[in-house]
Amino acid sequence: YPPEKIYSPSKWKRPNYDHIILWMLKNNEICKWADFCQEPVEIPPGTLSRHLEALKRKHLVEKVTRGQYRITSGGKKEFNALSSTKKKIHKLNYPP
Repeated sequence: YPPEKIYSPSKWKRPNYDHIILWMLKNNEICKWADFCQEPVEIPPGTLSRHLEALKRKHLVEKVTRGQYRITSGGKKEFNALSSTKKKIHKLNYPP
């Protein structure tokens, strides 16, 4: 399972489910639907369905058989991009 900083970043931030899904798929050959719903990750089924469908439409994840998923080469690139992002600096929108 992914490190805790990925699946529970802080109490104010929501977890990046795409990053969690891609992490699990990159570090395992194939993941089953149930793997995403177990502790410590526990992605709700509706959220998991929505995010997996979006990742499949972007060709980042492929469905091997019913309930089993694998990451594509594009998914590996996206995972590396998500993993390497650092905190962004927010600029103020009003004049000084």
